[in-house]
Amino acid sequence: MVERSSHELQMWAKYNVMDRLVGLKVVRAARSHASMFLMDLGEWREEIDARGKLRRYGSWCFMVERSSWRLAERGVVICSSESEYQVIETGLSKITEQDVISATLYGHKFADIDIGLEQGYTLSILGSEPIILGSGWTIFNENKTMLSAEVEVSLQSESIE
Repeated sequence: MVERSSHELQMWAKYNVMDRLVGLKVVRAARSHASMFLMDLGEWREEIDARGKLRRYGSWCFMVERSSWRLAERGVVICSSESEYQVIETGLSKITEQDVISATLYGHKFADIDIGLEQGYTLSILGSEPIILGSGWTIFNENKTMLSAEVEVSLQSESIE
């Protein structure tokens, strides 16, 4: 068995996650607070939370917190982390039901992401340039396994299923 360094495991997991996003449909993209937003991908899942309420979420969830980001349509920015809330909500509504056609990690410590969507949309998140220390992005799958970038990219679980 080949021993892998922590860095090698993190790199494998990051690329593995990006590959798994390709082909998934955006089932919900919604602003949560200020310019933070959630994007659910894949099939809808349902569960009853601790308060007995039905909760729906995608098989993958992409959460962007206090990071610089922008959404472009054919290269023209239609909204960003600097936009007014209504502009953000309108922009995010345009990517619902779009399929992910590419997902790329790049930048310092591979904390930046470009997600290419159908009809010429591109979502770019600059996780290596956080607005506030400790901010960034997180990707969860249905097993609650996550990959995140919080100033320095860190893998929170060694098993991305």
